[in-house]
Amino acid sequence: MRGYWTSDKVGALVAVLLTAMCMRPAIVSFGPLAQRIGEDLQLSSAQLGGLASVPVLAFGLISAFVARPARHLGYARFTLLALVVLGIGIALRLIPGAWALWSGTALVGAGIAALNVLMPAVVKQRFPERVSFVTGIYSALLVGSAAGFVALATPIAVATGDWRIALAASLPIVIVAAIATILRIRRATPEAGTAAVAPSVASRLWSSPLAWAVTFYMGMQSTIFYIVGNWIPTIEQSVGISEVDAGLHFALSQIVGVPFGFFATALMQRVRDHRPLAATAGIAGVLPVLGAIMVPGLMPLWTVIMGLIAGITLPVALALIGERAGSTAEAARLSGMAQSVGYMLAAAGPFVAGWMFQVTDTWNSVLWLVFGLTLVLGVSGWFAGTNRTIAEERHS
Repeated sequence: MRGYWTSDKVGALVAVLLTAMCMRPAIVSFGPLAQRIGEDLQLSSAQLGGLASVPVLAFGLISAFVARPARHLGYARFTLLALVVLGIGIALRLIPGAWALWSGTALVGAGIAALNVLMPAVVKQRFPERVSFVTGIYSALLVGSAAGFVALATPIAVATGDWRIALAASLPIVIVAAIATILRIRRATPEAGTAAVAPSVASRLWSSPLAWAVTFYMGMQSTIFYIVGNWIPTIEQSVGISEVDAGLHFALSQIVGVPFGFFATALMQRVRDHRPLAATAGIAGVLPVLGAIMVPGLMPLWTVIMGLIAGITLPVALALIGERAGSTAEAARLSGMAQSVGYMLAAAGPFVAGWMFQVTDTWNSVLWLVFGLTLVLGVSGWFAGTNRTIAEERHS
């Protein structure tokens, strides 16, 4: 084990982990601040849902076009470019005016979309023998940093009297990650696996049932995550929980999922058949949703359990991309496909949820929507967890 972790690999791991810490805070901090933003800018629930959907829509529109330029420019340099775009987007949201909020959110989505695609490919490239293990570590930091900034969002807004400062609180981490990536580019050995890929690789993905199973697993877990992340704090407030406490409950829900997600990916590293784990993690989501519908007085408990399950399904979804791909280039293309199609599905989630509440005047309609999505997640997880790569599927 000690011989595996050379200085080059440790440097790559540090860069990956710092980047992971930038990939959710600018998005998830919106949830606890949504009501405050809506009151300040006079936005309806549907409009807030649309704003929440902008980053996810960017994920869907941009992800499919990341693999090719990243392969030519180099994964590390393209990561730096994505971090710069993300930083500009976060900074732009500090400027008063709805235009700055909308355009800054679009840039945030664009930067994170590229990072979403790049990270599984970078892990496959730099740690081919430790894909699930490293994915578990960076997923834990991704989720943990998100939880931290969710917890801080409302206190920062209250302390400063400005939700814009709270929404931009993750900017320093993005700057540190960019500096670390620059140092990595200067010191790293030349990247492997960036040669041109035959068109058959891409066409094989789009006609592969296995690739589509991975894509739907990514899409369903993302849709559930963004509906829950953007609306659960508001749902808690609707049953009498304070704004601060609702934000803290959601932050706690993210934290408790971290060790379980790491354990899940560590288990994936040791077993060949990932179907039971991927499917069970998905189906388990019906329990807290039913609890929220039937016993809303225990919403803090249901929120924490939802976060625990999300803390498992996200790293499992990311690990499945690397495990089902046979090479770095295929990992990048599968990541692009899964996150493009998956996030296009997820983009509708917060908007549809806000619209459903507006039409029905009850949050139970939104919770029933999440219930149905968890069932689809479980079924797709069974097929995505099969023990073979896409190349092996084609030859079977």
